[in-house]
Amino acid sequence: MGGKTVFKRSAVQSNIVAHIAPARPGSGPPSRDITPVVTSFSQLRVVKEAGRTGADFMKGIAGDYSPLSYLQAAICYHLLNTHPAMESNSVIDESYVEVLRSFDLWPFGDIARSLNPLFFRDSLDHPVVVFFTYHRAARETIVKHVHRFNREGYSLKYGSRTWAVHNRSQLSLKRIK
Repeated sequence: MGGKTVFKRSAVQSNIVAHIAPARPGSGPPSRDITPVVTSFSQLRVVKEAGRTGADFMKGIAGDYSPLSYLQAAICYHLLNTHPAMESNSVIDESYVEVLRSFDLWPFGDIARSLNPLFFRDSLDHPVVVFFTYHRAARETIVKHVHRFNREGYSLKYGSRTWAVHNRSQLSLKRIK
């Protein structure tokens, strides 16, 4: 595993104002223009017409191969696929947790690992981005998102799982370390 790059939650926000609102699934033809979403991130650009489904969109994206570009590509993946309850403002980091704690809104107590967004290269030299999201619905949950990119390009495999659940009277942590 290569060196790790740790980010703050502000790094997942788009940092260029898009002039055209992105199309949402079901609002038009199956193929849609990914340009407004991709160009709202400084490290990414559209290089060719992308396919019609989740992973295919990523084949049309290029960047500078920096850790920030992979983090932005991971968020782009979610925006293009409109994963339920996944928004860039639901990504958490240590400072956000401290703010929630100060207002007594953090139900999970102390957690033994960092919740900051993270970039590293795995043992096979694949870029990997990991971040956590916090959702407040009927049950407060923390979800872990793992994005493993191809060695070249921004195509990726994505996985997520519920990492912690707080159900008013009960706390369940899937993994503490």
